[in-house]
Amino acid sequence: MALVEAMYGYFHQMSAERTQELFESSWQAMVVDFGFIGVVVLVFFVLSRNIVRRIEQLNNSIKQISKGNMKTVVVDKHNDELGTLSNSIYEMAKMLEQSLENERAMVRNIAHDLRTPVTSIQGYAQLLEQSEELSLQNKEHVAIIQRKSEHLAEQIEELLEYSILQFEEKEYSFEWLSLSSLVEQVFIDFIPQMDVMDVRFSLKGNDVPHMFSCNQNLIIRLLENLINNALRYGKKGKVIEALLSEDEAHIYLEIANYGNVLTQDQVEYIFHPFYQGEDAKEYVTQSKGLGLAIVSKIVEIHHGTIAVKCDEETQRTVFWISFDK
Repeated sequence: MALVEAMYGYFHQMSAERTQELFESSWQAMVVDFGFIGVVVLVFFVLSRNIVRRIEQLNNSIKQISKGNMKTVVVDKHNDELGTLSNSIYEMAKMLEQSLENERAMVRNIAHDLRTPVTSIQGYAQLLEQSEELSLQNKEHVAIIQRKSEHLAEQIEELLEYSILQFEEKEYSFEWLSLSSLVEQVFIDFIPQMDVMDVRFSLKGNDVPHMFSCNQNLIIRLLENLINNALRYGKKGKVIEALLSEDEAHIYLEIANYGNVLTQDQVEYIFHPFYQGEDAKEYVTQSKGLGLAIVSKIVEIHHGTIAVKCDEETQRTVFWISFDK
């Protein structure tokens, strides 16, 4: 009996020790497994993060190309599929930049080449106007030549101005000026034209200066184009409204007219160069669709924002601009 108890105790101890060894072995295996999984997850995270970063870089390059900033495209030099795609995007950007440069040169050359003959036409028309041998009918014809040549000269200058603003990398000088004063100045210049068209203007918010950093000539051009556009398409409403306001970070300018409001398609394309609305034929205009494209570019140069808001009920169209202070 004692022998049996001794053997039972021995085997019981052996079983406990074996169980302890198995438990410790399993625990060590679990630790190794979890450690391995952790390393795999860490490596996967590092690799995936690197891939995500490279994809984000490709996406940013495409966005820059869509904005016309070809020179900011960055090349991924890795020797893999993403690197090959990045290099293809870079080559495409170079080709687009060269194509745009050719377009810029063509626009500049055409505009400059047209200047000389138009100037000659204007000069000869002035000489003919002074001639005493012309009949009344011929003088009317000369007057038409003068008027048309003046309009053509204006369009050529507008084309040159747009090409400079859109394509040439130019440094503009900025100074702190009052937007209220600039708006008042431009509206005063338009008073004779408004009187002839029986249109009045309403200016609100100019009781404070609304100081901001700008290029004076560009802002005056912006205002002139917006008011010309308002007179052209909103003269039936008999009033052009301007509202100035500001908050802690921005200055806001609204110029509104009353007339046929824009469709959604017109709002989408209105700042595109050479775009004219379907109803432009109803108006006597020499515009070729560059005025608002120039406005949009001037706003961009000033790091501002421009939008169009239309109200069908009141037939009100508002050009809304925001400038940083």
